[in-house]
Amino acid sequence: MNTHELINQIIHDTVKKYGIALETITEEKSIISELQADSLDIIELMLAFEENFNISINEKDIGSIVTVGDIYSFIENGLEKVQNQ
Repeated sequence: MNTHELINQIIHDTVKKYGIALETITEEKSIISELQADSLDIIELMLAFEENFNISINEKDIGSIVTVGDIYSFIENGLEKVQNQ
């Protein structure tokens, strides 16, 4: 499973209670308005990303993540930083 697929799966696992199909999760989707995630869902997402990708996410970072595309960018940048250390 590549990084994008794993990100999609983590998002889907978190918001599946809203009946959102995995194939409808696209980079343009707003995490809150379109995927119906609330603050607890976002915390669950961030914890899952930290655990699965071994990166650290702080409150400032969470505030800058609005769309699924923002998640991809943030995680990919975080992985690059880890690999370059």
